[in-house]
Amino acid sequence: MIRNNFDKIAIFYDPLAHLIFGQAITESQSHFLKAVLPGSKVLILGGGTGRILKSLDQLNISLHLTYIEQSSRMLQLSREKGPFQNLTVEFIHGTERDIPAQTFDVVITAFFLDVFNKHHLPVVMEKISDHLRPGAIWLMTDFIKTDKLWQKALVKIMYLFFRLFAGLEGSELLDFQQRIQRLGFKKEKEKFFYRAMIISTVFRKLEQVP
Repeated sequence: MIRNNFDKIAIFYDPLAHLIFGQAITESQSHFLKAVLPGSKVLILGGGTGRILKSLDQLNISLHLTYIEQSSRMLQLSREKGPFQNLTVEFIHGTERDIPAQTFDVVITAFFLDVFNKHHLPVVMEKISDHLRPGAIWLMTDFIKTDKLWQKALVKIMYLFFRLFAGLEGSELLDFQQRIQRLGFKKEKEKFFYRAMIISTVFRKLEQVP
């Protein structure tokens, strides 16, 4: 089985997420989109079914997007969200290894980093960082570890489910926040959702890594 491929569950991914988390998934990944400036070159990794595209289009600013998704079915669902009024979108069927040889002003990773294991994650994050110019922002939304037993149980169930149906590589939540700061990013804003189980954060790449 191909790792981290959501083809088998693409068609019911959004209804399932809504059933469990309500509007928290959508609200969390769109909360800080106003930090994106007009004319920005935006990289989106693991965009899923493409809901984020409609949210970006509703900002009513001109944006140039590079949208990378490993699942061909997810990518097709994302294409079908168009046409867009304010977005120019390059859709790429691939992974972080297929990021074009250019730098970006913004990267958006919403529920993307949690699919990787502890060995692969640092490689992925460094690869993303290399494609961001100094001063660029990283909009990161994902699940975080908590001390609540029901949330721990829910995370465990999700990992088991996605390992079975998507060949998920990861098996536990890792500390994305600490890792990105080690790469030379500063946290500017954060917001918690779904009883602090989900966090959305704005990180900015420093001009010089300390």
